[in-house]
Amino acid sequence: MDDDSGNYGDARLKERLERYGHKEKEMVVKCLLSCVAWFPPEGKMSLTRDILDADTDETLYKVYKNLYTGLFTPMKATSALGSVSASPHPNRQKNVYRIAVPIDESQSRAATFRDHLLRRDGHRCVITKWVEKGYHQHAGYSRDVPQSRVEAAPIVPFAYGSWDGEAAHHYLAKRWEVLYRCFPSVRRTGLSAENINSPKNGLCLQSDLRHAFGQFSMAFKATGVKDQYELKVYRSANAEVDVIIGQTGMVTFKQATGYKDIPLPDADILECHYRLAEILNATGLGKEINWHFENWNRMRRAPEAGQLTEDGSTDLTSYLEAAFWWAASPASPVLSV
Repeated sequence: MDDDSGNYGDARLKERLERYGHKEKEMVVKCLLSCVAWFPPEGKMSLTRDILDADTDETLYKVYKNLYTGLFTPMKATSALGSVSASPHPNRQKNVYRIAVPIDESQSRAATFRDHLLRRDGHRCVITKWVEKGYHQHAGYSRDVPQSRVEAAPIVPFAYGSWDGEAAHHYLAKRWEVLYRCFPSVRRTGLSAENINSPKNGLCLQSDLRHAFGQFSMAFKATGVKDQYELKVYRSANAEVDVIIGQTGMVTFKQATGYKDIPLPDADILECHYRLAEILNATGLGKEINWHFENWNRMRRAPEAGQLTEDGSTDLTSYLEAAFWWAASPASPVLSV
């Protein structure tokens, strides 16, 4: 009976999405279907309910936009962004307020985060085992021991722990509400804006691999064996990644001698990253978000950036659209705070 009920629910969901005729139809449908397929059971149930409860296409678009601005964009970000489109469900706002309460300071302890991870991982990349350059010289390793720039890579980015001002504080709480709703297991790990720099939320990677991991072009898929993962590299990764990784297909995390008290990367947080990587790569959302980031960076760094022409010909609309691309479209109602 449960299987039949599930099939009936899936059929209703697909039928509802097929009827969608509002803006960005192809991406909205593709994204929501992929999320339903890749979210864990609790997240899938919540999203399915939201889709089936959307009695208008405008409401369904808001369900998509809430995920786009509240989950996918900040996950791809390297710094704090702007507002999150509100969920069309008022009860979610109560969760936002509850989450906002403990967020009472800016997270600026990156140096401590890096130090703990380097110690735990033996000053090596967890994949290649190459030694961090500075430590290589300090420890007196011979030249035949591979060395490289090794960086501390957060799994959930520090954009989830950075805010400045009351408004940004509230936007940040909204992002956590979306993350917890879609991936309840992340909440159960205890990860929050307060402890975003916990060692359980990071690992040491060679700089090119750290970039690929942050861009969701590489992920760790659980094997069922504790602390052992299959390394997944997606087509979106640069060619250098395959060269650096070589034949490495499996990775086992271990603490270096003397640092057993520093926790290893949390399995549930890595699972969240892996599932998001599948969605971002399968739908093309990752590529789209990258394009917007690059377009805005290109515009704001151009020689004429920040200058207004006396004749009033400066295209302010283009600047605003590029700067606030992640926000709800001006043509649609904005349900932000």
